[in-house]
Amino acid sequence: MNVNRRRWLLIAGTAAVVLPAGIVLGSRLGDSMDVPDPPTTTRQATTTGSTVTTPSGPRLSVPDATISPGETFEIRGTGFRPFRSGAVTVNGRRVSDVRTTKGGRFSLSVDAPKDGRGDVRVQAIIGDETAAATLSLAPASGRPAPSPSKDASPGSVVVMAVGDLTSSATDRDAMAVRDVVAAERPARILMLGDYQYKYGSRSAINGGADKLWGPKPGGLWKKMMPTSGPTHDVKSCTPSDYDRYWERSAMAPYSFNLGSWHIIQLPSAIYRYDCDPAGVLAWLRADLASHRTACTLAFWHEPYWTRTTDEHGRTREVKPWVDLLYGAGVEVVLNGHQHNYQRFEPQNPSDQVDRARGIRSFVVGSGGIGFYPFTGPVGNTAASTDTTYGALKLVLRRGAYDWEFVRAGGAAFTDTGTGTCH
Repeated sequence: MNVNRRRWLLIAGTAAVVLPAGIVLGSRLGDSMDVPDPPTTTRQATTTGSTVTTPSGPRLSVPDATISPGETFEIRGTGFRPFRSGAVTVNGRRVSDVRTTKGGRFSLSVDAPKDGRGDVRVQAIIGDETAAATLSLAPASGRPAPSPSKDASPGSVVVMAVGDLTSSATDRDAMAVRDVVAAERPARILMLGDYQYKYGSRSAINGGADKLWGPKPGGLWKKMMPTSGPTHDVKSCTPSDYDRYWERSAMAPYSFNLGSWHIIQLPSAIYRYDCDPAGVLAWLRADLASHRTACTLAFWHEPYWTRTTDEHGRTREVKPWVDLLYGAGVEVVLNGHQHNYQRFEPQNPSDQVDRARGIRSFVVGSGGIGFYPFTGPVGNTAASTDTTYGALKLVLRRGAYDWEFVRAGGAAFTDTGTGTCH
């Protein structure tokens, strides 16, 4: 068969399962459960080369190219009814719950089966709508394995995190931050928002941040897991430029498993523009209930815990998230927004140090765009700098994690440590 040829199947009918609300992006295939076969009433698309002709309605897209066993790939759904919940399956086994956005879309990252070859069938069942697509899986030796993360021992994964990047593709501070991130060879890069200043239109980001970190779909782009920041990334509930560049919805939460850790992204911009905050909160509650892993990390743009600057203070709107995360025993929260670096002692939502169950939070807005000087102290600050560029390195291990602020420029500063999971 032509391995670069995409095949589509669209199915309409009544779903045979009742599924929990929400989106859980990138769950590993081994954590899945069986889902009944869909109804037999179908609408089938036709293909001519790589061109797809299909009736209006739900569609599912997957990579055109052959992928390797275990490789992470993107699934995107369009044309579904808005704010509907359902599930995605790979080869008949559920890998993720999903919830569509206002525009009837969803996107997620999943890992391909680690064994086998040939076709991989992907299917989405959302309410009474179903769509499916097929992609090709290469033999295990068909593509070189990704380079291992630097300093990653067996069973551990290296993750880098940073936000608030650049206004230019030639900015030296932003380039230095990119270089230290690339040098660590991370498995994933948690992008904490505000990628392109002053606003990330498609032309601006393609001429700036994309040239530094990509260019898409190559470079570091394929490892990036983004979250959206208001004003600089998005300005409404339907930011088409952001959605097209990142190939996922700015206002949709998602989660994925990485090693033994569960990682959650939450779009704090929903509070600025009132984009279904109740739905995201319900999704978070369902995601935490269905992923009772020993170690969990969450990230979004605007921080709940932060030292004040002339630009920003605490984002109180996200406290319902913090309450749920604390109640579920989440270990780490990462944010950007403030153009500096901060780490806090483990604490509860009432700002009391809690070394048994508290959340250790980091602000990593030190990606190169400039600095916001601190205007005063705040309780439980463990380390901070407003004069040093760099990124946060996390080594996620089974039952524990290590952190290190990797300096890229500016004043001398270090911050390292180790934490254990609750």
